Amino acid sequence: PSTISRVMNDSPLISEKRKEEIRRLAKEYGFMLNSQAQSLKTKKTGTIAILMPRYFTDLCTNIFFTHLYDVISTELAQYEYDIMVIYSSQHATSHLSPLERMVRIRKADGFLILRPHLSEDEIAILDNGKIPYTAIFMQNILQPLKSMFYINTEHGGYLAGRHFGSNPFDRILFLGLEGESVDNGPRLRGFLRGLKEGGYEGEVETLSGEMSMNGGYEAIMGNRGTIVSNSAIYVYNDMMAFGAINALTRLGYSVPMDVELLGTDDIPLASSFRPQLSTVHAPVKELAHHACKTLIASIQEEGENSIIQEYKPHLILRETTK
Repeated sequence: PSTISRVMNDSPLISEKRKEEIRRLAKEYGFMLNSQAQSLKTKKTGTIAILMPRYFTDLCTNIFFTHLYDVISTELAQYEYDIMVIYSSQHATSHLSPLERMVRIRKADGFLILRPHLSEDEIAILDNGKIPYTAIFMQNILQPLKSMFYINTEHGGYLAGRHFGSNPFDRILFLGLEGESVDNGPRLRGFLRGLKEGGYEGEVETLSGEMSMNGGYEAIMGNRGTIVSNSAIYVYNDMMAFGAINALTRLGYSVPMDVELLGTDDIPLASSFRPQLSTVHAPVKELAHHACKTLIASIQEEGENSIIQEYKPHLILRETTK
């Protein structure tokens, strides 16, 4: 048993010839090491927990998180880590939040935090539990975290504003989120600043809807009187932009001849949709690569690895703009 254990853990104490022989037998008999037994000895679970946003509902509606999840899982696969997804505590049956429960029972070696905000209690749980964590998309959080990787969403809005502001539109609109959102405001501020620098002096109509394709569709249909020919619309995310395009088409407007439109995120579907969506590209792959690498380093070195890194988006112009 000790020889097999050393081979399966790639110990240098066993010759390569013997390793090859035992690995062949392990494959033949379908043998694998018991991960629970391993974790008792190594005090590692081989699992990374992903803390989803509170407004997250499902991977179909919030398809940006489907894309992000795929990117993260590809990155973590290089390190042979499994993923555990933790949702909001609103349906929890225990007095403990899912985050606190996972920390207490040491269910994961580290956490990737996708929430835009953590409470002071949640930060204290992570710090007191001495479990490495890395936050993604948390540039607006009031409490400073040790390790953060985020996209400057205000700059994305600014780029959209500069682009539309330099063209002679009769009306410009911003389609954002209804309710509270930490990055809706920064995107709108950047958009207004970019419009001004681009030379646009008119008013900006603001619409709001749910963060989904249907939300974008309903927002346009419910405010059809605000749409005129030679308009431009900057949309909070790509999924809402798809819904907006469907609504505009139903109302008889041609995109981009009558109405130009920019989305945000550049999810893979943006280049497959027809017309192909012009959008503000978020460098998700680069961000996820560095965030995962930093988290794994913190776990393996069993120490803090504090990095705060900002990423700037850029415009991708396709078929929904002239």
